[in-house]
Amino acid sequence: MSSEAEFSDPLKVLTGFISEMNQWELNSRRMSREARQTASPFSHHQPVAEEKARILAKYCAPKHLKYANVGGFTKPPTYDPDGERILEVVTENPRRVSIYTQQTTTVYNRKCQYVLLKKEGRWWIDNKKYFDHEGKPYKASL
Repeated sequence: MSSEAEFSDPLKVLTGFISEMNQWELNSRRMSREARQTASPFSHHQPVAEEKARILAKYCAPKHLKYANVGGFTKPPTYDPDGERILEVVTENPRRVSIYTQQTTTVYNRKCQYVLLKKEGRWWIDNKKYFDHEGKPYKASL
């Protein structure tokens, strides 16, 4: 996602975020494997955290930056543009949109809700929830 115009569309913001987070997870896992084969098995921590911080700063509300140093890459990746399909886009008001997705490649095969807020002329991901098999929502980290 390179142009400011793409931040004016909440769906493009979310799909850009999912795509970049997928690449981050894949690269982080590779870096972790490679680091374990060296004399510095934790050498990947800083570059992994820095890249996650860059992605969160680009797409997410500033409150999420404090979580940038937290791991979070999994196998299979939590974020997968080929395995998370858009179910519904709900415009709640001119500055708040909920986008519902279905993850099909994670262990959980679950429905998610991303809330995006419009601030300063662009859309930001504000939060994410997932729903259990009974439809109960749970807060999820980004």
